[in-house]
Amino acid sequence: MDLVDRIKLTAKLKKNWNLKTTAQHAGIGVNSIYRWKTQAPRADKLLQVAEALDVSLDYLMGRSEDSQIQNHPVSMTIEEAVDGIRYFNGEPVTDFKRRGLKAIAKAYLRKD
Repeated sequence: MDLVDRIKLTAKLKKNWNLKTTAQHAGIGVNSIYRWKTQAPRADKLLQVAEALDVSLDYLMGRSEDSQIQNHPVSMTIEEAVDGIRYFNGEPVTDFKRRGLKAIAKAYLRKD
């Protein structure tokens, strides 16, 4: 099942919404969702849909069958956090940029 189909099914089962209503509640255009059949979604738009449907991003993306949002603190290293960044503004983040982000984060968080 692709992302758009999962959004359709989740919207119908959880909220009894169609895609147009889902998009309205998420504050985005319905065509944005349809474009996700052929283009990677922007993270902020996908998050808006997940929040409107009260499900986790992992569930929407098919990474988890548990739709519940986990509200426990997450502890991770800078490397783990930055390595998880795959897209920014709809564009892939290169390994070179991830290395730069790690260096910036480490320098910023370094204790004086």
